[in-house]
Amino acid sequence: MKKKSNIEISELFLVKTMQNKTFVGQIIRKQINNKNFIVYGNVIINKNKILSMASTEYELGKNLDEITTMILENKFDKLSKNTINILKIPFFLN
Repeated sequence: MKKKSNIEISELFLVKTMQNKTFVGQIIRKQINNKNFIVYGNVIINKNKILSMASTEYELGKNLDEITTMILENKFDKLSKNTINILKIPFFLN
């Protein structure tokens, strides 16, 4: 009988901002039917966890790059405060 491994493999990617700062994030792929996949990504920036979902890696990367730049430039203060609380944690909706 084979012994189960405690190793978990994660796919990582880089998020680069306009200020030439780079952060590491994790990417997760889910197959939704025989042909199509959904790509999820998350990255932690200044104690904020950014989550995004897209149909391609390129689109996911673009979304996360833009959100990260907005956080670092404090542009979220200028946007409307659309949030939802889930388990007492506020989530910003964009």
